[in-house]
Amino acid sequence: MTPRSSLRGHDNDFVTYGELAETVQDVTGIRTRMQMRNWIGKVLAEVVRECVRRGEPPPLCPIHYLALPATAICDECA
Repeated sequence: MTPRSSLRGHDNDFVTYGELAETVQDVTGIRTRMQMRNWIGKVLAEVVRECVRRGEPPPLCPIHYLALPATAICDECA
């Protein structure tokens, strides 16, 4: 199992969608064959909400490096 702390980055560190997806599946014990793009947005939306709750900056879109809004889809990707 991948420890949750393994995804905690430092300044300018990034976590890929694949790393996040793998860790979510490892930590929860829930596996799926569904394509990641069909479910990772909901996970990212929760990450954004938790960042807002903690007063932390939201994660960045890994493609456009824009802060993700509550929808977890940057304006450029939408």
